[in-house]
Amino acid sequence: MVSLRSTDASTVRWEDRSERPWISLEHVLPPDFAGVERLDKEVAIVGRSLECDVRLYSASASRQHARIEQREDGWYLAPIEGRRVMVDGQIVEDEIELQTGMRLSFGDDELLVVDQEDPQPREDSRKTRWQVVVPVVLAGAASLLVLLWLLGML
Repeated sequence: MVSLRSTDASTVRWEDRSERPWISLEHVLPPDFAGVERLDKEVAIVGRSLECDVRLYSASASRQHARIEQREDGWYLAPIEGRRVMVDGQIVEDEIELQTGMRLSFGDDELLVVDQEDPQPREDSRKTRWQVVVPVVLAGAASLLVLLWLLGML
């Protein structure tokens, strides 16, 4: 992809973006917004705002939640000040280098870092609505039955 880029009022140059490094992020949760996004910008903002490069969809995500930056040695994720980001279940307070297979959580949104050579979503990472809802409902029903049994109502 070739794009026109203006560096100042008097200079215009063409930029070939097809050779730039890229990274892909797969939307895992919420399940209604599944898909893969390919990033090739130097800096991308992750958040709920329409202006964000990587959109989040849950109400618990911030309008601007994190920043992804491309450097010579890789891609880095940093939470925006005051925002909570988790990587593979661990809270991230400083920037971290992204690796294929990492699960990124922003509120109730979850993204998966997909292999840069093969940006296709992995079948085992994509959860349907029922794969998420059914275990939660079954766990709630089991808890209710235990509670009723303990109270002697069964």
